[in-house]
Amino acid sequence: MRTSRLSFLRTVRAALPARVITVTTLAFALAAAPGVATAAPATANTVPAASVLADNPISLWGGYVVSGKEGDFDSVSAEWTEPEVTCNSTDDAFARWVGLDGWNGETVEQQGVAVQCATGTPVHRLWWEMFPDHVQFQDTAKWPIQAGDHMLSWTSYEGDNQYRLLVGNLSRGWEFVTVQTLAAKNASAEAVIESGTGSYPQFDSVGFTDVYVNGKAISTYGPLAVDAGANGIRQARTEPLKENGTDFDITFVHE
Repeated sequence: MRTSRLSFLRTVRAALPARVITVTTLAFALAAAPGVATAAPATANTVPAASVLADNPISLWGGYVVSGKEGDFDSVSAEWTEPEVTCNSTDDAFARWVGLDGWNGETVEQQGVAVQCATGTPVHRLWWEMFPDHVQFQDTAKWPIQAGDHMLSWTSYEGDNQYRLLVGNLSRGWEFVTVQTLAAKNASAEAVIESGTGSYPQFDSVGFTDVYVNGKAISTYGPLAVDAGANGIRQARTEPLKENGTDFDITFVHE
């Protein structure tokens, strides 16, 4: 819960053990945005063939995903700055998160920040989920987040079906940690955005920095870029990884 602890976490991530993976066919899962029912993970043939004809494949997720075999991944972490958004309707909502599994699998171990427009004004809310269990939203008074805050999110497998989910607010100096138990495969890792309502608030660009998988730059594993969309309409475009192999932007296209 202290800034010094968060700084320490940023320093030690590169020391995490790395593993070599083989990237396989990918698909997507959707974890519910606030107030929206959770959808089960989907299979590869859920992505319409037409969606791959231009740019990145269209998915319910937008960002980068790496996939391998069971046990290939034990950690994923990233940082970002909470965006300024414009709410065009009370249905607008999206979440930014990192996690393990969920891509062509039956579980997701994930945590991040949701932006909700249910009141007409954007509310930034901490959440975590061990899918298929329900999403757990946290008290905004206890864990305050505002546009412009510098966030850190880290999922790690601790062994014996134990997962540590961490979200830190580097701007405000707090750290949220929960340890949860789930029998999962650790077969994918992702840093993505998604909208459970299919309706994004308007933003110029959101992105991730310092995205590490197993302590190495996400580029090490040949990640797949996916564009967020619904009903065949691209809503946000994932830009190429930057030269450092850990940073990327996601550009708003269509609500």
